[in-house]
Amino acid sequence: MKNESKIIIIKVGTNMLTANGDKLNRSLILELVKQLVSLHNKGYKPVLVTSGAVAAGREVLKLSNGIERITQRQIYAAVGQARLMHEYEKIFQKHGILVGQALLTREDFSDRIRYDNALHTLNGLLDNGAIPIINENDVVTIQELSFGDNDVLAAATAIALNADKLLLLTNQDGVMTANPEKNKEAAKLIHEVRDINEIFSVISDNSSSSHGVGGMYSKVNAAQLAANAGIPTWIANGLQPENIGAIIEGKKTGTNLIARPNKLSERERWILCAKNAAAGIIIDDGAAQALRQNKSLLMVGVKKIKGSFDAREIVEVLDQFEHIVAYGIVNYSSNELTQALDFPQSLKKEVIHVNNLHLA
Repeated sequence: MKNESKIIIIKVGTNMLTANGDKLNRSLILELVKQLVSLHNKGYKPVLVTSGAVAAGREVLKLSNGIERITQRQIYAAVGQARLMHEYEKIFQKHGILVGQALLTREDFSDRIRYDNALHTLNGLLDNGAIPIINENDVVTIQELSFGDNDVLAAATAIALNADKLLLLTNQDGVMTANPEKNKEAAKLIHEVRDINEIFSVISDNSSSSHGVGGMYSKVNAAQLAANAGIPTWIANGLQPENIGAIIEGKKTGTNLIARPNKLSERERWILCAKNAAAGIIIDDGAAQALRQNKSLLMVGVKKIKGSFDAREIVEVLDQFEHIVAYGIVNYSSNELTQALDFPQSLKKEVIHVNNLHLA
C-alpha cells in the first residue's frame, strides 16, 4: 500500500540510549536508525528528538570537583553533542540519508519570529529528504529558558510541524497501572487512554529518571499537550526499536493516547507549543466555566499564581485541581497578578483576552 508523506516525531531519552547503563549503547542506536531509515524509505518524514548529549560527554570527560551542577551539565553537553551527532550521522550516511541538526530552547518557540524561522528550516530539511535531529540546547539553557525535558520539546515540535504521530520512547512498555519497580504484579500496561487526567492519579513516578531529566509523569504531560492538539501519541518501549514500525503499522503497542479531533490555526499551534510549562494561573470553577463559554479571563476568577512569568508570555490556565483548562498570552507579569489577588479591580485589562486563549 502506498503511503502519503507524513511527519512522524520520534523522541528517545537518555535511559533508552544508554539501555539503562552509563554509556551510549551504540548497537541500540544502530537499530533505532534502521527503523527511521525504513520509515524514510516508505515515504514518511521522520524527525528525531534525542537526549543523550550529556551522557555522551560523561563518557570521555572527567570534570574536576567544585563545578556547579548546571555548569557540569552544560560542559558535558558541549562535549557530548558533537559525539552524539557523529554517531547518528555516520549510520545514516551508510544508508545515503543526510541529517540536519537543530539545537533549540523554549525561547525559540516563545518568540514568534524565531519560531517561524525554526519551522521553515525543519520543513525545508524534510522537503529535501534530510532527517532533522533535534535536541534542547543544554549548553546555553538555564531552568527559566528550558522546556524542562525533551518530552515537552518533542510535543512542541509535533504541534509546530502538525505531525501525523508522536512516539515518546522510553525504557518501559508504556503507562502502567502501578510502578513496575515497586509493584510488578499490579503493574499492567494501559493500552489506550482517552481522558488523560484519569491516568495522572496512577502515575507514581513524578520525579526525574535516573540519567535523564524526565520521567513517566513528564511523558504523560507532554502526551496530553500533543493529544489536545489533535496529534495521536504513543508512549512505548524504545529498548525494542521494532516497536516504531509496529506502531506505524497499527499494531497494539505501548500506550496510545487518543487525540482530540482538533483543527488548529497556525496561531493556535504557536500558543500551544510556546507556553511556559513552569508557569500558570490557577482559577476558580466560575472562571473555568466562563472560559469554556468563549469569554476572557478576568482577575476576579484568579485564585493563585504559579511560577514566574513576564507580561505577554504564554502560560497555562489551571483549575483548582491543577488540570489544564486553557493556554493563553497573559497581559500582566506574575508579580503584577500576585499583587492584584487582594485587589482584583485594580487591573484595567483582562488577565487574558479571549482572542489570545486556546482551550485545552
